[in-house]
Amino acid sequence: MSLLEFRSFRNHDVPVIAELWNSAELGRGAVIMHGTDELDFFVLSQPHFDRHGLILAFVDGQPAGFVHAGFGVGSNRTTVDSTTGVICALVVHPAFRGRGIGRALVQQAESYLLSHGAQVLLAGPADPFNPYWSGLYGGSEASGFLESDVLAKPFFTSLGYRPQSMIGVFQRVIGQRDPINVRLMRVRRSTELRLLEDPVPHDFWTLTNRGRLETARLGLVLKKQELPVGWVTICGLDMYSSKWQQRAIGLHGIHVAPEHRRQGYGQALLCDVSKQLKDDQVDLMEAHANMEDPAAMAVLISSGFQLIDTGIVYRKA
Repeated sequence: MSLLEFRSFRNHDVPVIAELWNSAELGRGAVIMHGTDELDFFVLSQPHFDRHGLILAFVDGQPAGFVHAGFGVGSNRTTVDSTTGVICALVVHPAFRGRGIGRALVQQAESYLLSHGAQVLLAGPADPFNPYWSGLYGGSEASGFLESDVLAKPFFTSLGYRPQSMIGVFQRVIGQRDPINVRLMRVRRSTELRLLEDPVPHDFWTLTNRGRLETARLGLVLKKQELPVGWVTICGLDMYSSKWQQRAIGLHGIHVAPEHRRQGYGQALLCDVSKQLKDDQVDLMEAHANMEDPAAMAVLISSGFQLIDTGIVYRKA
């Protein structure tokens, strides 16, 4: 009979975790790790990292899988809030599937979270409950477990987790034709795209997640008033180049000033960003939007984006 053992992370486990990750076939939203630097940079170097939340499973001494759990941030976005725990990653090597190892790993993670005060249990990291794996899973941002990660949904629902929120993953191919309409033409005549000062995030949570990526802010400016009416932050997704075989840019914080909304400025902003990125030899743009935010989805779709995946955050019933 095989011996199944669990233990917390140790420093020499880094290459083991990277190998398990690459073997797991997690779908389009999981980067391919080419060494251990990615894991060090995006996970282990987080100031709130706790090795006891990263739990490995071994079968007869052979690495079989791991689970990583942690906690979200409080409403002030400055301190970790242990009342909500989240499973950020779960991997079982294909050779060891069908033996109950994944279920046992989740139980280990839940015990860790509950012992540290968790009153709510989530599965799938998304802001503000995204302590780990941003940059390595999800694409332009952490948005729960993706539907393209085909084993995630049936597995977590079988354990009593139910969808709490759904986030659409939208992409636009750079170089495709812009929409043709009079309003867009009129807005473009009165505005231009400019590089704006990218403010440094002031809150701890943004700094430790998105703050690890190189970013720039692009704004749509009224020519006569020198006034930005909308802006978006872009970040490189070079980590996904080997998986997608394309050079991609992620979009965050798409914003149009309230007095200028529903006038075509959001559409013009995204179309002009696409034009600029084409000159920079970028192939693809990606943005995420909550499926309960029809306005955000509408501006993406009107700008030529297509829904290509869906992220789901699950909550334990």
